[in-house]
Amino acid sequence: MFHFKHLALAFIASTLLLTSCSSNVHLVPKREADTVQDEFANDAEPERVHYEFTNRKGETEKDDFFYSDDFFKHRATRYNPHLATLSMRMTKFSMNPGGPNDISDTDWYQRQPDRLDKFFETIHFTNSDYNDDYRSRTGFDTIGIGAASRVVTEGSNKFTVIACTVRSGGYFLEWGNNVFLGTGENSDMMHEGWYNAANKVIDFVGNYIKKFNIQNQIKLWISGYSRGGATMNIAGGLLDNKIGMDDMESRYHVFDKYGVDPSVNLKREDLIVYTFEAPQGASYHSTSVAAPKSALYNNIFNIVNPNDLVTKVAMGWFEFTRFGIDKFITTQFFDPANFENNRRTVKAFQKIFMPDAEWVCDNFYMKGLSIAHLLTNITSLINGVGLIISWIFDGDPLPDLIVDDATKVHYDANITLNTVIDFACAQIGSRDYYCNALQDFAITFMNCTMTDDSSGYVMSWQELLVLVAFQAIGYVMFGDVASLLPEAFVTHISGQAIEQVLAIAGTVFLEYPNDVISICTNISDVFENHNTHINVAHAQSQDSYFIDYYNTHDKPAEDADIDLVPYRDDASYFRYECIDVNQGEIRVSGTSHNVIDVLGHSQGASDINNVDDGYAFGYYNYATYERTEWFLPLGTQYATGFYENSWDAAHEVKITGWKYASNDPEIYRFGKVLIDQIVNCDGGPYTGGLKADGTVDLHE
Repeated sequence: MFHFKHLALAFIASTLLLTSCSSNVHLVPKREADTVQDEFANDAEPERVHYEFTNRKGETEKDDFFYSDDFFKHRATRYNPHLATLSMRMTKFSMNPGGPNDISDTDWYQRQPDRLDKFFETIHFTNSDYNDDYRSRTGFDTIGIGAASRVVTEGSNKFTVIACTVRSGGYFLEWGNNVFLGTGENSDMMHEGWYNAANKVIDFVGNYIKKFNIQNQIKLWISGYSRGGATMNIAGGLLDNKIGMDDMESRYHVFDKYGVDPSVNLKREDLIVYTFEAPQGASYHSTSVAAPKSALYNNIFNIVNPNDLVTKVAMGWFEFTRFGIDKFITTQFFDPANFENNRRTVKAFQKIFMPDAEWVCDNFYMKGLSIAHLLTNITSLINGVGLIISWIFDGDPLPDLIVDDATKVHYDANITLNTVIDFACAQIGSRDYYCNALQDFAITFMNCTMTDDSSGYVMSWQELLVLVAFQAIGYVMFGDVASLLPEAFVTHISGQAIEQVLAIAGTVFLEYPNDVISICTNISDVFENHNTHINVAHAQSQDSYFIDYYNTHDKPAEDADIDLVPYRDDASYFRYECIDVNQGEIRVSGTSHNVIDVLGHSQGASDINNVDDGYAFGYYNYATYERTEWFLPLGTQYATGFYENSWDAAHEVKITGWKYASNDPEIYRFGKVLIDQIVNCDGGPYTGGLKADGTVDLHE
């Protein structure tokens, strides 16, 4: 029997311990009144502005985007795709412009805000200011913050737009803070690292208003990406609670304690918040703020790629979420009918930024280990690890150690990551256990792999993930295989909760071996979903200004026009997890066609007869039991039926329903046991239905 203590450390690291001017003016033609963007049809024609920045290495970065003062003349509760795209640019330019040569390279640290400063200059925002953290070496609890402002005239009135963002990439040692969940005692159950950073942002804005003696009505525009997105999401949520639910005439003083002019006020409709690929830092268990999905936060918009691992931490299992409204990037699972056309638009914009880059975001393929190959000897494993690293990062051929898994149909990164993360979290048990037993290890791991000290141990944590995952498999099969891991890494993490991590990871690997292997072998493509340029392309794809300009200026003559790709307002789905149930059918209610159709047998594997696009199915045949998993997007009513075929006596049939509900006012995800019984030989049929909202009825 396999020994639980000797298994996959890296999986925990990847899924649980994350817990990232000259101005050339062009006019853009209006969209027709019947298009999706007609609510902004009365806005002034935007400027197409040119951004150009040369870093300390002499490398020049160029970009073109659109700006108009009218972007800020709408209520913040109206999602504005044009302002969203501009917000994505602000977060993009907040990222560090390069890396240090060594820790004494103080000039580099002092120049971290340079790219953002150029952005503010390009859109004619002045009085730029930055906190000390933005000009110093990053640390566990630092957060680089920058702001600038612009006075905008609207009729006979004037207001000051304050643009504020935080360092959203290249934050090195701040990675340790990302896995600092805290017990919640000091953060009203929110993620403590990002909660502390968010309060620093609020303090910075208050002091900024005082420093520059702003006396007009203000509109506060904040945005962030990755860690910066989580920070700004919480900052927006905390500010909304200071303001409260307002009406058109009400104004609120939320910066009084900073000594600002009494005429300065902030309405909720003037607090503009856009985040991108933000992890989850809000909590359903907070008591000092309104529930995270309350209408209070309808001025906070979070752009989320369901296939991005970073957006899944801190973990929904521990009831973390984001304040406000999540809007989702198109994926093949949720948009099968329109996906190819949608992707063509995104690729067109990505090619502008990265003309020679291969598109790999959708290359998630289920893989598994060749047990026969692995059992040959330990040398096969050690040699295979190096080949896998070369395959992932250098494009070398896939080693024989890894084989395709045809028993998983239409799996993508989203459902694979969620399934494995949830099972791993179930093994951890609670947030308190994580904080007491694993949090210090997580921080040490991040400090080891994300250091800005080039004289120490330097290795991307994606590469390290693969190494440690196969180290764990070596433990399973052969015992200690220390030769797979760099000595420097072992030295860094020695004594840091190794036994607990390996025990938890071992349980995960034994239950979901091919899923874990698939995450490892697809890790490079998975993280491409978090690539800044990819997310800029997605933002442009839902902005009519960029669509029109591409079709009239940038499009190659031989290509057809590209079309607008709206974000999804929902990415909810349901998962049936069935133990010893190997047959079933699911159809949309009122139809006769099975969207998933699987035929089971009393002996041997099941036959997967059909899985429609937009649905997924997985089959697992273990030595002592079988498991099937059925994935359905919510929003449709289904009729379901499951059955067990077996000649064996005393099987435990267990069917659990898992609801992953985006923008749910009460909870993001939950699992409920629907059937749990001991049966002799054949069991079922278990029939019922699944409603559009995820309410499920199943009985024998």
